[in-house]
Formats: sequence, C-alpha cells, structure tokens
Amino acid sequence: MEKGSIIAVKEEPAEPMLSGDRDDDLDRVAKLQNSIVNHDAKIKKDSQFDFQTVYDRLKLVGTELYPIDLDEDTKYFGVTRKFISRVYGGGMIPTFPNINPELLRMHGIDNFAFPSLDYNPHAPVVPGAPGLFMILGGTASDYGTHGEWDSEWYRVFVSYKKDAFWTYMGNYRFLLAPFLSVSEFAMQSALVKRTWARNIRVREWGQGAVARIILRRELGREPTKDEIEGQFEEEERTIKENRQRQKNKQNEGASGMMQTMKDRITDDDVIEALLSGKEVIGVYCMKCIGYDVEFQQFLKRTFIRSQRNELMGRNSRQAKATRKKRKLAERAAESSDAPTNGFGNGGELNDVGGEGTLTEGELVYRPRGTRSRPGSSKAKAIEVD
Repeated sequence: MEKGSIIAVKEEPAEPMLSGDRDDDLDRVAKLQNSIVNHDAKIKKDSQFDFQTVYDRLKLVGTELYPIDLDEDTKYFGVTRKFISRVYGGGMIPTFPNINPELLRMHGIDNFAFPSLDYNPHAPVVPGAPGLFMILGGTASDYGTHGEWDSEWYRVFVSYKKDAFWTYMGNYRFLLAPFLSVSEFAMQSALVKRTWARNIRVREWGQGAVARIILRRELGREPTKDEIEGQFEEEERTIKENRQRQKNKQNEGASGMMQTMKDRITDDDVIEALLSGKEVIGVYCMKCIGYDVEFQQFLKRTFIRSQRNELMGRNSRQAKATRKKRKLAERAAESSDAPTNGFGNGGELNDVGGEGTLTEGELVYRPRGTRSRPGSSKAKAIEVD
C-alpha cells in the first residue's frame, strides 16, 4: 500500500453499542486511558468528564490506536494555523474552515478540522488515537439515531500544548454516539457541570440552548422553531440597539444597556435544563481511519523552511536599516552645515523592523487520490506571500 493512501473503516462498530450497563472491566479502561494519554497535553480539568463516561463511547469505534510508521519527532511536529491558512487557505478560527476556492483548485484539500481542547477535552492528543467531539447544547431530537457515521472524513489537527501549534492527528471519521444522559451529567463534579453550563450560556454556539431556556420559562412549554427564530431576531435587534446606544454615548453605566440573552438566564438555569434532560450535550466518536505520512512530512519540511525564510528576511531588513543609519550618520558628520540636536548625528534616526514574509515559491502538497477522492499525485507550486 502506498504512502498517503486512505484506509476505509469498517461500517460496523468494533464493539457492542451501549446497553445501559456500566463496564466493569477496569483493566481495559485503565489500558485505554494509558494508551491515549499525552503528558505534554494541557487540558483543563474543569471540563473533563469521568473516564468511564468517555470509555463507554470510545469502545463503539474500537479503542486501538491506528499504527503510524513515522519517527516521534515528525509525528508530533506542529504548525501554526496562520501557516495552514497561508498555504492551504481558510480562516484561523473556525473548527471546520472554508477553503479559498482558488487555492482549493491547486491542492484539492478541503477537509481540515481543528477541534479545540477547551470545548473538546477528549479529542485525540496522541496521533492515531480515538477521541470524542462534543456538540454543545441541543435537545435529544437534534442528534438523530446514534450509530450513524458522518459521510465525510477529516484531517484532524489538535493544539495540545496551548502554544499556538497544531499537530496533525490523522484522518478521522465521526460516529454519532449517545448524548450524555441525565445520570451521566449528574455524576460529574460541580465544577465540571458549572464549566459546561457557563460555556453554553456565554458562547455563540450555545445560544440555541439559551433561547430555548428563555422561551420555556416565558411560555411554559417547548418552543416552536418559529418562536426560537423570533427570539434570535429579537436578540439581533437588542445587539444593534446596544451598539447604537454606545455610539451615541447614551449609556450611563450598565443600566443604559438592554439585556442580551446570555444575561437573562444564569449558569444554574442551564444546569437545571441539562439535569432535566430538556437540553443535552451531544457526542461524536472520532475514529482514525488513516494517516497521511507524506502530508505530515511535507508540513514539517515546509514550515521549517518558511520559518528560516522569515528569519532571514527579518535579519536582512534589520541589516539594511543599520547600513542606512550608518550612511546617514556619516553624511551628517561630513556636512559642515548639518543641523544637530546636541547628539552629533544630525537628528534622531528610527530603526526599521517588522514581520518577515515568505519570499520563495512553495510547493503545496496534493495527496494521492483514492477511489472515493481522486486527485493528482504531484505537488503544485504557488507563491505564498
């Protein structure tokens, strides 16, 4: 099998689906926990669920690691999202960035995924390991029937050191798993419950849950889709009005501003909704189905070259600025009528600096095609600036 090819995962789960009973095989749980741990990973403890809850879902896709024939230094090498954005396109913030069509025609890769450990504390931090992807805030009907595979696969990157470097973990498919049950959420620590409730309340991706909680309180029943949409329209008007008040300087302190949705409920309101089962936390299992060795080698090689070019460019500009300062100073000293400011250099001279940019044409890696995703086996050269 050639490097860079993708291995299709079996459609059936590797182990039985959840039966509702807790798994008593502590040895298997401990073995998995040790195999997927990364001691360099920095993950907030206040967002992590107990490992039995995690294991009950990971076993749906199999708990083994995907074998990767690559040295450890290269396998764990990380790049910045700025680098990915410049070479492949796409924004530096979205979990699933949309790739620039012009660049997409050059490299053919549009399936990047960047799950954040802040909201996905059980995403893989070891290349090839299974993991969980969380869908935060929703009702039971939002997540369909568990056991269904997502139709796409993704090149998953995780920043496990919180140092702005993202490591390629492998090619993953997502299996819809059972959402967290009321009893599972109830057994989490008070700190974990409050952390998830706070994130749902204040983050943009949790505003659907916030709208439903507000409307249930006001209507005394489950809101309709039209009523939820109306709540969002009201929120947009509120935000617009608050911006206008700020612009006109009419707000004297907080009392001058209208309340947005997140300020109309509390963290306890979200916890109560989760404990009652009216809101749930959805879960996808992440199964590594392949690893593109050539892709990771290309990322490492090209990123190192780009950093070297950036440093060389910065040093070149600094040297040029120094030469310019020296020449100006010499001219000022030689000129008999040169004005001085008391320092004998004819005036103050400012240094010149700035961020370096790539000055060479870079090869953008284009993966070898598969039966389901054909593509050129050659890389194409583009200018990265």
